[in-house]
Amino acid sequence: MTMPTLNKSINNQSVYMALKLPTDEELYIVDFHPIINIQRVKFISTYLCSKPYRTEPNFWLDTRACESVDQSVLIYEWYDSVPAVQWPKDAGLRVGINTPYRYVVVNVHYRSSDSNDIYTERITFTHQKPKYEIEMYDIMTNALNIQKHRVDFSCQYDSSEMKIFSTLFSSNFQGGAISLYRIRNNQVQSIIKGNLAWPQTFYQLSNVTDIKGEDYLIGLCAFEKPIQDQMVKSRNFICQLTLMFYIEQEEKLTIEGCENNDFSSISQRFLPVNALDTPQTLFDINPIYPKLPPNEWMQSQLNKPLSSPQSTDNDTQTIYLIYTNQHRYDQLIIFMQDHPLISILILWLILLVIGLVILVYVIRRARRIIVYSSSHIARPTSVTVGGDTSSLSGWLTKRRFQQYGDDDSTANVPLTSKHRWASDTEGSDLSDTEVFNTKKITQKG
Repeated sequence: MTMPTLNKSINNQSVYMALKLPTDEELYIVDFHPIINIQRVKFISTYLCSKPYRTEPNFWLDTRACESVDQSVLIYEWYDSVPAVQWPKDAGLRVGINTPYRYVVVNVHYRSSDSNDIYTERITFTHQKPKYEIEMYDIMTNALNIQKHRVDFSCQYDSSEMKIFSTLFSSNFQGGAISLYRIRNNQVQSIIKGNLAWPQTFYQLSNVTDIKGEDYLIGLCAFEKPIQDQMVKSRNFICQLTLMFYIEQEEKLTIEGCENNDFSSISQRFLPVNALDTPQTLFDINPIYPKLPPNEWMQSQLNKPLSSPQSTDNDTQTIYLIYTNQHRYDQLIIFMQDHPLISILILWLILLVIGLVILVYVIRRARRIIVYSSSHIARPTSVTVGGDTSSLSGWLTKRRFQQYGDDDSTANVPLTSKHRWASDTEGSDLSDTEVFNTKKITQKG
């Protein structure tokens, strides 16, 4: 798939593009690879929709991804100031048949209006069912359960075991800390702690955290200003965490999330004192992240060379959408796209080997032709008319004497051109003696 270059007239403009998924087969999304220039692109978001905001044309500007927010889900996001989340191996997000999602929508958000390149990401699908299925679990709280500067949430998990590897933060208000904890057997385990003033996107957990039945999930969202002064009474949720997890294929969740602070006593008892502490660097969220705030980390990435492939055509940029059954051929394609220099070297080596094989074949073929021609060259042989060495002349002479020497019925018949083997104008095979005898017979007659 390719997108034409669009004339972006303003800064911070978004471009959306929709891809229709097959509805008659089961697919799994297993990988994302952004194709970007960090100096021009701020973030790329990937959604699943039951119906996109537009279908004709399949790309549009500055609106939203899906027609209905309730029938859409954000599944992946690359952000310029936050390290991208890595999905676990042997896990995939199911799409296609028997799912409510019929489209993938990619949103590319540009920094400046003079950026004429279209960037996006490579999305890898597979028909093969992976060992684990990726799903999402939402924890939300609304305006009815707020305190002055914070809102707490708590719930009890009661479903199959899930393993959380990433968390998305979101809030409609200017905030500070956001924290999530697991309570099991009266033991508190921190899952993640974030900063609502930072990009509200996916963050990688430092360690995969398992959640089992009867575990409690508690946490809070803290805000810089009193929430009651910032909002009008509304049914909208003011704080939300989306947990991205994987689960065994045979297992299914019986619940899709939890809301509000239904177990406030558990929250008050086990919520740590430092839950209100706001992370200052990415390292405070995950030790694999750098000890820098998002903006400083982004600046350190601006001077790095691009590692993602770009189109050589100034008017288009390719969107790589790879459907695979995990065949070696498909893995080879991905390897070649990720390692272009090695691929070019291998291609040259293959062409060199093919050229050598063709050269050897041509040389051997030429030698065979020369040998064959040498063994079949015609050699000239001498023919002595009337002698023993000429089988043809001997046969002709013998034949003529049989016809005219002993046959009385033909003795007086002159040897005319009709009976001659050669005409007067042609070279005769008769010797001088044969011609003389023939003349005598004619005279006697």
